[in-house]
Amino acid sequence: MLLPWGFWLAQGVFPLKVIGDLRVLSTGVGVALAHLDLADKIAGNFARRTAHAFDDLRQLAVIGLLKAAARFDGTGGRSFRPYARTYANGEITHYLRDHGFAIKVPPT
Repeated sequence: MLLPWGFWLAQGVFPLKVIGDLRVLSTGVGVALAHLDLADKIAGNFARRTAHAFDDLRQLAVIGLLKAAARFDGTGGRSFRPYARTYANGEITHYLRDHGFAIKVPPT
């Protein structure tokens, strides 16, 4: 089972900006959170094909979105969604490769 969001916030994984008395998530996290529907769609696709819980796969997809948001450069008119889809798919695929099978599958 993966850890709840509160744990990750307490660990400082999500960067916070202090504005007055408010602590606000940084812009990259906001971009990722604006595309949670993409995480739902990707996690649903994997959940139908594997025995893993949708919520765990969704959390992995969101982690992929966060990594994509941290690395995304929107110059040149590029869209965030195709870029983020690759990271979300990769995050879930890596998890399933490392933890999803009783028999270890080589990473190649």
